[in-house]
Amino acid sequence: NWILRGKITAQHVPLAVVLMSGLIFDFCYNSAHFVSSASEQLLSLTDYLKTPAYWTLTADLFLLAICGGFYVVPLYTYLQKYSPADFRSRSVAANNIFNSFFMVISSLACMAILAIGLGTRSIFFLLGCFNLLTAVYLCQLLPRNIIVSLVKWLLKILFRPTIIGLENYRKMSGNALIIANHTSLLDVPLLCCFLPDKLTFAIDPSMAEKSWLKPFLLLAETFSVAPSNPFATKKIIKKISEGTRCVVFPEGRITATGSLMKIYSGPGVIADKANAVVVPIYIDGAHYSKFSYIKDKIKSKWFPKITVTILPPQQLPKCTENGRKRHQFYSEYLYRLMTRAYVLGSRTEQTLFQSLLDAKSHHGGNTLIAEDIERKPLNYKNFVLRSFLLGKKITEFTHTGEVVGLMLPNTLASAVT
Repeated sequence: NWILRGKITAQHVPLAVVLMSGLIFDFCYNSAHFVSSASEQLLSLTDYLKTPAYWTLTADLFLLAICGGFYVVPLYTYLQKYSPADFRSRSVAANNIFNSFFMVISSLACMAILAIGLGTRSIFFLLGCFNLLTAVYLCQLLPRNIIVSLVKWLLKILFRPTIIGLENYRKMSGNALIIANHTSLLDVPLLCCFLPDKLTFAIDPSMAEKSWLKPFLLLAETFSVAPSNPFATKKIIKKISEGTRCVVFPEGRITATGSLMKIYSGPGVIADKANAVVVPIYIDGAHYSKFSYIKDKIKSKWFPKITVTILPPQQLPKCTENGRKRHQFYSEYLYRLMTRAYVLGSRTEQTLFQSLLDAKSHHGGNTLIAEDIERKPLNYKNFVLRSFLLGKKITEFTHTGEVVGLMLPNTLASAVT
């Protein structure tokens, strides 16, 4: 319940079955030591814990129980939630009968295997094989679910993403267009894995042709459209009118500066024609990763912290103009909308000095940041040091809440003060 956040979803079921198969085979392999050293006398708990091989067996069984829960609980919940109300009790009863039937069959199979002298390891091996066949079937039945589960798990471990405003996303009703800033190659996997719906992405044709990007595109439906092509908007309008949750990057390409690039008017025209609300999303932190296009301009990290901020759905105002003025209107409106998302997605509650310390932590204390007419640049470390020294001096003749005026020339001293 903690991992699924209260959602009723079977997206982890295929992954759970795959992991169960691996754990059963591992248990079968590690139990060789147990069988070879078995005797008629039971082991005490102390003797059991002294043998490392038995710890591995215990871990296999413990993890197998957890994966079994991930497999069974969502399916039972699905059965109870989505079966028709007048048929629900019969559905549960039929499921119980099938479970009992297979319990009996498996018991008879175990008896037969032991009777011909194959032993308990053979039982676990056959169980792993049958479970693996089930895993293959489920992966074919729900291929996207297992990919999403794996990618989401990796993203959580590596980038520790924080999703702010998910309740705003759930407020959507009717036709909706999702717009987001384009910071890196991680944007599509992030939105696919952490937004509830199955999304459709409009991407640039040049990006869609890149072979190394195609595994990421398996996470969602995609269709290639050029942002400057007016005929391409008709395809997106049709998709949205059919109820598809479409994502468009209004910049049309990955940022080359770390900030917002030129905003195209296309998404505004699409939302107007499809009578759809616009849901702005701001992705922060991904531009510091190795998957961005500005890693050669700023200090990048392998796994920076990422924050995704979702704003409430916005109804675009109607534009009475036509032609160029209409496109200019929507371009400017979307730019203001994305700028607002940028502000709300930033840590505006902290002080200027705390932001300076955060920048020092990210870029490194020896990074040069300021220079004046004396041509003696300061790095973060010396800048912060001077701020503390000068701040201590100023506090000697000022008090909290006092308004202090400064008359300083345009030098480093002004910035430090």
